[in-house]
Amino acid sequence: MSEMLKIENIRKVFNPGTINEKVALDGVNLTLEEGEFVTVIGGNGAGKSTTLNAVAGVWPVDSGKIYIGGEDVTKLSEHRRAQYLGRVFQDPMTGTATTIHRGKYGNCSKTWKIQGIAMGNYQSGTREIP
Repeated sequence: MSEMLKIENIRKVFNPGTINEKVALDGVNLTLEEGEFVTVIGGNGAGKSTTLNAVAGVWPVDSGKIYIGGEDVTKLSEHRRAQYLGRVFQDPMTGTATTIHRGKYGNCSKTWKIQGIAMGNYQSGTREIP
């Protein structure tokens, strides 16, 4: 198996150095092999969305590394990471579904997914991204 996603010791702090400083992620590590299934569950403020947004490049991490298919994407902007990722955003009425899709770009020839579970109605599954 090959490594699909690797998160190494990422840290994200919002409003650093202010009275509103919030350490959202501190030393988060995760390795997913091709074909593995993961469900991210946690209470409000646990860092679920922050982790996924860090992987997607919505905002940069303060430290640590993020790899997709062995490629270091840590410094890539959100629009540059779009070639590696597809996202299905949360819909509070039906639950959460997140898909990470690695398609045929550059020297990559595999398609990988992280499948999310819709928590609101307890349905699971994936949908293809056209």
